[in-house]
Amino acid sequence: MKDPVLRDLGISGKNRLTAEAFDVVVAHIEFFARGGGTVPWNLWKSLGADTRAAFVAAFEKVRAEDAAAIGMASQGPRQAAQVMSVSDGGDLSCRLSLDEFVDQLEMRTRRVS
Repeated sequence: MKDPVLRDLGISGKNRLTAEAFDVVVAHIEFFARGGGTVPWNLWKSLGADTRAAFVAAFEKVRAEDAAAIGMASQGPRQAAQVMSVSDGGDLSCRLSLDEFVDQLEMRTRRVS
């Protein structure tokens, strides 16, 4: 029986992947993992060894990226804004900049008066 993931991706072969095909499978699985995908046991049992290895590699990469983003975000508001810019389009960064601008204006206003 052919590996269902390889079949769905249109990759031929008997569950053995070239390095290039492995990279393609990993890239597709990364999208799946980033979307919150999970692998039911029945699917896992039907996968070939190379596809299982691709799932492990992809999920480990996504977990490592998530951990790095959490670490970066914990360094402070600016770093958190950089991490959030991927999902909010820079809204938090813009808000922080506006807040800093307002704080500077308030400080200058206090000095003048």
